Amino acid sequence: MAGERETGAAGAAPSPATVGPTTAASLETRRLVEALLDPAAGRLSDGPIRLVETHISYILLTGRLAYKIKKPLRLDFLDFSTLEQRRRACEDELRLNRRTAPELYLRVVAITGTPEAPRLGTTSPPTAAPERDANARAVAQGGAPIEYAVEMRQFDPDALLESLVEAGTIDADLVDALAERVAAFHASLPPVRRLEPASKPDPAPGVRDRDSGSTAIAAIPTAIPTARRNLAEILGLALEPTLRERIDSLAQWLEASAVELAPFLAARARAGFVRECHGDLHLANVAVIDGRPVLFDCLEFDVALRTIDVLDEVAFAFVDFVAHDRRDLAHRFLNAYLEATGDYAGVAGLHFHALHRALVRAKVALLRARQPGLDAAARARVAADVERHVVAAESQARPPRARLVITCGLAGSGKTTVSGALVEALGAVRIRSDVERKRLAGLEARARSASPIGGGLYDREGSARTYAQLESLARSLLAAAQSVVVDAAFLDRSDRDRFRALAKETGVDFAIALCEAPVEVLRGRIAARLAAGRDASEADAAVLEHQLERYAPPAGEELAAVVPIATDRGVEAVREACRAFARR
Repeated sequence: MAGERETGAAGAAPSPATVGPTTAASLETRRLVEALLDPAAGRLSDGPIRLVETHISYILLTGRLAYKIKKPLRLDFLDFSTLEQRRRACEDELRLNRRTAPELYLRVVAITGTPEAPRLGTTSPPTAAPERDANARAVAQGGAPIEYAVEMRQFDPDALLESLVEAGTIDADLVDALAERVAAFHASLPPVRRLEPASKPDPAPGVRDRDSGSTAIAAIPTAIPTARRNLAEILGLALEPTLRERIDSLAQWLEASAVELAPFLAARARAGFVRECHGDLHLANVAVIDGRPVLFDCLEFDVALRTIDVLDEVAFAFVDFVAHDRRDLAHRFLNAYLEATGDYAGVAGLHFHALHRALVRAKVALLRARQPGLDAAARARVAADVERHVVAAESQARPPRARLVITCGLAGSGKTTVSGALVEALGAVRIRSDVERKRLAGLEARARSASPIGGGLYDREGSARTYAQLESLARSLLAAAQSVVVDAAFLDRSDRDRFRALAKETGVDFAIALCEAPVEVLRGRIAARLAAGRDASEADAAVLEHQLERYAPPAGEELAAVVPIATDRGVEAVREACRAFARR
């Protein structure tokens, strides 16, 4: 656990009205922390100990381990005011974060003694339920607990995904791995149909559960009241006039979208897409450990704030990439998640969720600026943080015009490479025929179907179903103002005409990305791809020969929409060609 950066989730930063006076309990906790920081006492470490303070916690970094102590606070969104409540919060933090980061979250430790001379509970190996052992161990060692801490493994702050993005050292494979990890996490979570009354968000006016008459997650799009509360808190701050005007404009957009999306979000909840998620999935809450992304520091203090639509969670990470000026990685992450889950329908709420999450991050930065003791440099950093998140929010309210692009080319011609580059250049959603064909058949993307040429999944009926599904998904995405790239062979003019008609019907620009390379290059690529076994395509050399016999390349009036891309000139040349097309 790095503990190097303050994080913030929806509602996870105090509004001015909730910041109370310094209490005896908070002074006592501060004395306790200062005693634990004393290297001479050797309570945590024989070496130097660093302290990171957030608005709700103290984090003590020893170099090998980290200890997180809750502040004795009562705010409008959490209550840590009693020792028992802080113990439960520590247990919740351990339990919830072990879902995604069991290697980081070790145990809950009871602290005994006095604030001036504290003693940590034992660090013996954990049991099956280590968080329940803290009291027993403390009493056995001769003292009642005076405080609790979550004990974690510390890691290098340079391993944070945010650090890698800011340093420019993140690679595309890591973004794909993050999307796959988030998709697997979401798949492991059961749908949430109802929250206990004490944890429920404010309902949308007039929305009630039809069966019981009680407010229920199945009937309430929780994102809407949460977004309204966050906006009210932001607008309640002292803002400079230009910033207030910008946020007012975003608030109007958000409210209009909320009204439009309320039935959609409620239907998503009824369909099982609302789950008890991480709740605070931005780039500073992902670490790269042993080469893989690890999600940590979830929102533990309010079940309602982490019980959200899975696409709301995806939007949090998505818009944080945007805020870090990596729109390309934002769309790569989104597409990898969608390809893994097939949840393309959820994209209709993407701009709403992303705009809200960007404003949440701006709110946390605005409140951080109010903390005493910030020097000029720190205030400048906070101001820059506010600005980049507001800009990211504005980008969601004004997305670029939607386009529809289809690929066209033989097996091995580089269609997937081109479509991936177009996704990043256009900010588009990609739909792959190789993936959707297998999804329709109930197969994983990289599964082998053993279909003969022109048979099995690839017979006339299977291909018709696949192209119909591609058209249906493209239509729904275009309706959500998303640019779409359809990655398929499109060897027949009739299929290309079908999508050109869709573009005309929906009023968007249409293009055919014609992927070309010499036949000997195609054969070599196919052999290499099959040997690697990491792609959804099943095309082999025999399939290529079959395609060569029946391919009808674009001609006549189609040529006006063709964007030829020579894929044998290298990946960077392909990317530049796609960027040039995006600028048109």
